[in-house]
Amino acid sequence: AVLELGAQLSRTEGARDSALAGLASLERNLTESGEEHTESLAKLYNEVAGLQAQLRTVVSEHAVVEAKGEAALVQAVAARETADAARESADAALAQAVAEREEAVAMRGEAEARRESAE
Repeated sequence: AVLELGAQLSRTEGARDSALAGLASLERNLTESGEEHTESLAKLYNEVAGLQAQLRTVVSEHAVVEAKGEAALVQAVAARETADAARESADAALAQAVAEREEAVAMRGEAEARRESAE
């Protein structure tokens, strides 16, 4: 999930960069042209407005993907901590079982020694 969100984040960043480049290019064209053709300027302004709307959408989507990525990372960290705690608990239980087995072996050895001495 984190990798998928990372890929989405990269795509939205690419779209954002593309929209910014388009916006910068249109702004340069407006500045350089200096022509007062109302119709051409109106089209360019409409394109700029469209690119700005696209940019706002991409930035919004980027923020959503980023938030999802952060949430997924928090969940992954919590899952890892839970797994670590479970492993530590299992390790402790195994150590206790080994100690109990060693104690049982020792007790059996003592019992056999007593039986042999009684015979």
